[in-house]
Amino acid sequence: MRRRREIESYLTTSDVLVAYARRLGEEQLGPLLAGTAETNMRAAIEEVVGALVTLGRPDPFGPDAKVSDDFLDPVFRKFLSRMGLPEGTMRKTDYHMLAPFLERDAIDQEVVEKLDALADIAGRAKPAGEGEP
Repeated sequence: MRRRREIESYLTTSDVLVAYARRLGEEQLGPLLAGTAETNMRAAIEEVVGALVTLGRPDPFGPDAKVSDDFLDPVFRKFLSRMGLPEGTMRKTDYHMLAPFLERDAIDQEVVEKLDALADIAGRAKPAGEGEP
């Protein structure tokens, strides 16, 4: 059982979102204007975090938030609107694309523990039919 409500919450940091925006900005606007995407993402994050605080909702960077619906969806709507990009450019099914932007030292220890446990189980598994009489 994981401690956070959603898998996406393990990927959701301001640094990850800004790094994603920077890459998208470089691809869409070129390297000279990529800073515009960073600025737009920071503004979107600030606006949505402010709204969540006002509404008394859980911290989007904490373990209790339904981060995909309550935070990432509105952040990407705001960000993509500011960028003049279609809203469907980043959907919930695409949030795995944030993973490469998570720095190694920012990976939650729980993720490491769970992956190590899976690797241990996989290492002890035997192919079907092996070891049977």
